[in-house]
Amino acid sequence: MINIVWFRNDLRITDNPALTAALKEGGKVQAIYIRCPKQWQQHGWGKNKIDFIEQCLFSLEKQLSTIKVPLKILECTTFKQVPKLLLEFCQTQKDTAVYYNREYELNEVRRDEATTDFLSKNKLELHAFDDQCLVPPGSVYNLQNKPYTVFTPFKKACYKILAPQKFKLTNPHNGDPQKMLADFCEERLSLYKQQRDFPAIDGTSRLSAYLAVGAISVRECYLTAQKIAPNTGLTWMDELLWRDFYRHIVWHFPDVCRGYNFNRKYDKLKWNPPGDNLKRWQAGETGIPIIDAAMRQLTTTGWMHNRLRMIVAMFLSKNLFIDWRYGEEFFAEHLVDIDFASNNGGWQWSASTGTDAAPYFRIFNPLSQSEKFDPKGVFIKKYCSELKNIAAQKLHNPDPANIIVDLKTSRATAIEAFKNL
Repeated sequence: MINIVWFRNDLRITDNPALTAALKEGGKVQAIYIRCPKQWQQHGWGKNKIDFIEQCLFSLEKQLSTIKVPLKILECTTFKQVPKLLLEFCQTQKDTAVYYNREYELNEVRRDEATTDFLSKNKLELHAFDDQCLVPPGSVYNLQNKPYTVFTPFKKACYKILAPQKFKLTNPHNGDPQKMLADFCEERLSLYKQQRDFPAIDGTSRLSAYLAVGAISVRECYLTAQKIAPNTGLTWMDELLWRDFYRHIVWHFPDVCRGYNFNRKYDKLKWNPPGDNLKRWQAGETGIPIIDAAMRQLTTTGWMHNRLRMIVAMFLSKNLFIDWRYGEEFFAEHLVDIDFASNNGGWQWSASTGTDAAPYFRIFNPLSQSEKFDPKGVFIKKYCSELKNIAAQKLHNPDPANIIVDLKTSRATAIEAFKNL
């Protein structure tokens, strides 16, 4: 018997349910990964994301070699070709079964359904497992037996489920993500709540890219935090559940995967045409130092601090009143840690069109956000070198003539547009 483990967004051997099950069955285990470059292009992924996947595949191959499991890389253009490609590969082997971990976005669900149907008709076994979430979609509902659409009650329900659970982590490895998790939990987790909103401080885990491709287990993250800092680490554990929450949303409400507002009444909003304002936002040339620094951090490093993601998203969707989907697309193109559920959820939260979104009248003032979270201008000056000799107070009070939009007027206009619906 040859057990084929189909790797997707689970590029690790540590705590990998599909791999663990295949190994337990005995016999030979063969790992595969299927590249789909045209599909990735359709998803809007840029070079940063794709290069990171390749790095993680290289690491995965080394990890698998330690347990004597070979990795074969296959390739097709889009998900539509996957079932046939997988069948053809299985037919080159003898007496095979396929093991994989589930994904929850619409295209991925359709791919897996088509693959299961096609391979089953050809007498091949498939075994699917839940891996991406602490609490898998479909396993938690409210008292009305409906999916949660507000985070706080969802979080409380999940913690009740997690409390008695004892995860078993298998095949531990000594790769960089494990090391990064340990360093974060031991050195910075206890201060995460106090430091996480300050972009000039190295106060976040920086594990988001590894979580996005499954190079580290979310269960391992949760258990490590719980063990090292059960009280002070709670805020970060909440963030792991936000990640779960948005995966539940895309699974229960697949229309968000098709570009729709979660709250469909906002389909009637008349957004401003993108034009030059979108280009200046993308280039980090809005005249607002904190936003310009954030956007330059994104385009130069492939990453952006989470507090800054909220600030720039709310500025685009509320002050510039440009459709949030332009921002979602730009993030997907540049972020190394891009994953659809979190990106879509975050953008719709900022634009007030999503589930458990910020109320439409809650609009960040980027200048007060700047003063609060980068008081000395350390972060701003790092990415806006032309401002390195400007006093901090002036950074938080730039000349209104240099800003692409009047903050007060644009805020009032956005609130009126939402209110009139």
